[in-house]
Amino acid sequence: MVQTTLEIAKALGDETRLRLLLACRGREVCVCQLQALVGLAMSTVSQHLTQLRRAGLLVGRKQGRWMYYRMPDPDEPGLDEGVRAGLALALSGVEGVEQVRKDRAWLDEIVAVDPEALCRLLKVEGCCTPESLRQIDAGEAERCC
Repeated sequence: MVQTTLEIAKALGDETRLRLLLACRGREVCVCQLQALVGLAMSTVSQHLTQLRRAGLLVGRKQGRWMYYRMPDPDEPGLDEGVRAGLALALSGVEGVEQVRKDRAWLDEIVAVDPEALCRLLKVEGCCTPESLRQIDAGEAERCC
């Protein structure tokens, strides 16, 4: 119990991890989509996601070469009470936060893009911008930067 509480507190104690967790609320999101959202290196995003998963705050699913994450529903049967409390804490008062609103809007744009094209785009450093996503949609994103 104490170890679970410590893992949850550590996982929630970082702004990037909290942003990643909230991005996975109500939807399943691919790692490359989360990378595009926070603008960090894939290895850094993966480390953050691993901490969230170990704390029980995210559920991961691998499909082929893609890894998807989602936040468990707080009412999910069998969910640890500490995890349930951690999720409640993470969700409390976030609706009015400007960064959360911006992240949701940006993620809506990101998930609308083909994941294969998004991953190609992310290989070019600093390349995932609203403009570059529009180039993918227009079929013009061979090299966007």
